[in-house]
Amino acid sequence: MGKFKCPTCLGTYEDPQPNGARYYHACPPIGASELERMPEGQVRQLYPELPAAFTRGDLERVCLQRAVNRDNHIDENIAPGVPGRFVKPNDKLDDDDLPRVSAPRKLTHRRPL
Repeated sequence: MGKFKCPTCLGTYEDPQPNGARYYHACPPIGASELERMPEGQVRQLYPELPAAFTRGDLERVCLQRAVNRDNHIDENIAPGVPGRFVKPNDKLDDDDLPRVSAPRKLTHRRPL
């Protein structure tokens, strides 16, 4: 078990988890607290729909309406965006029934703490 720090969102996590489960990290979208620390011009590029004089409440509202991922967003989930399919053990599947996924990628971004 090791502790890791994501170089993109700076989140820390253990893999495997204390209960033995593997952890697949995904950076969260940019939140209102991060937007408050950004220059106003950068915030307006991400959310042009903000009013001229915006408040913390406006930032929270737009974050809930539309999520924006940070640059170099990391998502270790095996097949992002591909819905799962429940099958019985003896079901036959055609090739058309299987989701198309790219080859697994090496997790080179993990940084031990």
